[in-house]
Amino acid sequence: MSSYDPAIKRGAFINTLGLLGKLLFPALIFVLTKLFGAETMGYTFIALTLMELGGSIAASGFMDAGTLFASPHVEEIEDDAVGAEQTAAARVMMNRVVGNALFWSLGISIAVAVLVTFFARPVIARFLPSYEALLPGLTFVAWSLPFLAFAQVVTSATKAHLRMEWDALLSGARPALLLAAGCLAWAISPDLTTLLASFLGAQIALALLALIPLSRHFDPRAVLRETLAPTFVPGLLRFALPQGLNHTFSIYNTRLDVLMLAALSTSPTQVAWYSTAAYLTSNLQQVRIVFSTALAPVVAREKKRGAVDALNRELSRAARWTAQIAVPIAIAFVVLRDDVLVLVDQAYAGAQSGFVVVLLIAPLASCLFGLAGNFVAYTGHAAVNLMNGVAIAGINTALNFFLIPRLGLIGAALATAISLVIVITAQNIELYVLERVRITLRALAWPLAGLLIATAALIFFWDPAHSMTLGARLALASALTLVAVGMSRVSAIRARP
Repeated sequence: MSSYDPAIKRGAFINTLGLLGKLLFPALIFVLTKLFGAETMGYTFIALTLMELGGSIAASGFMDAGTLFASPHVEEIEDDAVGAEQTAAARVMMNRVVGNALFWSLGISIAVAVLVTFFARPVIARFLPSYEALLPGLTFVAWSLPFLAFAQVVTSATKAHLRMEWDALLSGARPALLLAAGCLAWAISPDLTTLLASFLGAQIALALLALIPLSRHFDPRAVLRETLAPTFVPGLLRFALPQGLNHTFSIYNTRLDVLMLAALSTSPTQVAWYSTAAYLTSNLQQVRIVFSTALAPVVAREKKRGAVDALNRELSRAARWTAQIAVPIAIAFVVLRDDVLVLVDQAYAGAQSGFVVVLLIAPLASCLFGLAGNFVAYTGHAAVNLMNGVAIAGINTALNFFLIPRLGLIGAALATAISLVIVITAQNIELYVLERVRITLRALAWPLAGLLIATAALIFFWDPAHSMTLGARLALASALTLVAVGMSRVSAIRARP
């Protein structure tokens, strides 16, 4: 048993609580669709996608850098065998790391906001001519990015202390704040611009909440000094830039389908249906993120010690845990997808909903094998992930251009699934070549067996979402989920020492 096991389990538990908070995102989509209508939500999803991309460019690499670069210094501070002078020096470096991360992330996010303010109109006219109604609301979304970046970098840095609760708390608070702001916008003026402006208010509130963990785990004055006049930390920018670009390409590859549907003049209502399904299915990846974020500081420390066996053990065990949770959820959603989506809008069901099944392929593959990508980054190979992201972005863009005009919504989903399965496969190969670390098939054998049994049953009944009554669908979903859970339980028992 690793000495970090209690911290990993505690972090995973807290991240699970945060995941429950993130489930407010489906509630956000449900409520806002009911209040503003599917057409307005089509525009809103485009704005949210662009906000995701902008936020990733500004903050994602510096979030990971804050965690990984601060973690060794935090370990020194917590080591009773370390002298007072060395502890003080480690504390200075810890605050310097956070200040550096904030300096770069805030600078980039402000630059993005300025660019959107001055150039959004001609860009949208050129690439999204059917979506000019996004302006001027998109400008409010752009200026929310600095506040979002501040909150994300600060809460991510607290994970260096092996404290996951702040990241989980604020991750859950974000959709709650967006929901409250959206409801207030509807009460003031139920239009797109007011809704998008409300997102700025929600991110300001989130940034204010982030001041609490900043003051509890760091010296705010020291962090502020390093933010305004940084003494640059060697290697931090070299790690954060490719890591951030990799995250951005990952989001680009995940959300490109939505942007391409809009660019190819798909109606806002169809975009809203597709985007709702995409957001719901992509939430499955949160199961992986629960464990990957808990493991980040541990992997950094084990890598520093050269503990390859420990890295292999942690990777396979976390992959087994994610599979045990994700497979049953995916099976149930395939059977009940129309019943879930029709709760959002009556138009979100029918023969075309087969694209939702295809949308599940990428997040499920991510839960089964995607932790390898996290380990590639956490062991210091962010540039490798960046090369993957660039290559797959090209493939994904070409597939979207080719498949959407021919297959519509299912073509968009298929392009995303193919692209992300390719990159996940590449990441697993690269992790083994670079670090001799891999996910053992033995760890996933029983969850995969449960998935295969369920797939065979679904093929036999040939899409029960449309061929069965609601009662029969519920019975089938329950039975197949129980089979998957049972197989996962066997996996857990066999893994015990």
